[in-house]
Amino acid sequence: MSAPHGFVRVVRSTVLAAREGLESQVCEVRVGDEIVLVGRLNDGQVVAFGAACPHEMTDLRDATFVDGLVRCPRHNYMYDPRTGANVIPTRVARRENLWKLRPGYLPTHSVEERDGWVCVRATPQPPPAGWDPALEEAPAPGARPSRQRPRRHRTRLTPLP
Repeated sequence: MSAPHGFVRVVRSTVLAAREGLESQVCEVRVGDEIVLVGRLNDGQVVAFGAACPHEMTDLRDATFVDGLVRCPRHNYMYDPRTGANVIPTRVARRENLWKLRPGYLPTHSVEERDGWVCVRATPQPPPAGWDPALEEAPAPGARPSRQRPRRHRTRLTPLP
């Protein structure tokens, strides 16, 4: 009945219902000295992630699950709660603008369910594959963007007779 090595027993499995949208359920737990949020996705998988959105440190206790992602209640940034990877805005913004948006990554923890308990690994998982902190640094002064916008051509309109 004990937690696996390196894991902390945090909440009974029956406490977490699989819900999304406004019905999402996120439970605050303590793992060592850290506050971690735990929830169950619609597919039944339990996930554990940091309590603050990395974008502007917004409290995620009011976050919701949407299509298996964590949605920050303040700016609607979306993160994969399994890996911590930012999905929105990273997938929709221009790569050269990410330094302005600073999506970061959401710290996540491995989770196991055993003997009716949810157990969370005490140490966070490493940053997600593909996360590049250099993309979130402002370009050097005078540096040209890596991808320039195409020039717009003006079309002269002539009045109809």
